[in-house]
Amino acid sequence: MSTNYLEIYSQLPEEIRQKASAAGKMAQLKEVESKFEVELTGYVIRLLIKDIRPGDLANFLIKEQGLSLEKAMAIKHELVDKIYKDVLADLVRVEASAVEPDLIRKYNTFVRSSLFSNILASQEQASLKYNQANENELKDEFYGAINAGDRVKLISILRLVCEKIGLRKFFEADERYEDFFGGVLERHSGVSARDEFEKDVAAKNYIIQFLKFILEKRLNFSNEDSAMIGTGLSSLCQQANEDEYSKMAYGDESKKQFVWNN
Repeated sequence: MSTNYLEIYSQLPEEIRQKASAAGKMAQLKEVESKFEVELTGYVIRLLIKDIRPGDLANFLIKEQGLSLEKAMAIKHELVDKIYKDVLADLVRVEASAVEPDLIRKYNTFVRSSLFSNILASQEQASLKYNQANENELKDEFYGAINAGDRVKLISILRLVCEKIGLRKFFEADERYEDFFGGVLERHSGVSARDEFEKDVAAKNYIIQFLKFILEKRLNFSNEDSAMIGTGLSSLCQQANEDEYSKMAYGDESKKQFVWNN
């Protein structure tokens, strides 16, 4: 399933996500998958994020899975008209009354931009050649991207780190990171700030400050665009069970914008 779909799904209202993933519905979904011998979780997510309209689901199943019209219509009936009917109705209701859909639309626009498409393509290429033996090479590319102001490469590497390596593992024993960002903190806040940083250089608050610094000061992203990037990184950390960094940035309903959690 596309990470892009999962990131958009992660921005849906929590009540919608909880209801969609309730044990009863998951059991029903598994029954339908077993009955028709087709994996459908991705299609449910695409329905909920409106990548597929409910009435078009059968057409997508025919085109993408090679199913017969009869089988595709039967699956559409099970998912749209029975199992997830209430969730889809709730989603319409929430969108009519809540602030969050504005954030979802804003995030959707961002992740569907040409910049983000290039980032995903670069991330896929980096993922294909990555292995533990060349992690130092990946770090060389990361710092090279900072120095070159290469937005696509830097963000794609950060996403790969969150997905496959872990932010703490990547930065915790990295002398270049410690020297570079420790120096930034010392210049702005004094020696005591650097001393405190060196107690745990990979603590969430320092990683957030570092990411904000390189995204906004070195790559010239706006604060909200950098926070949307941070929201995507947080989602990848959550998927990789690195919970320490799973809420680095998020969509703030009260402010109607994406913000860093610091």
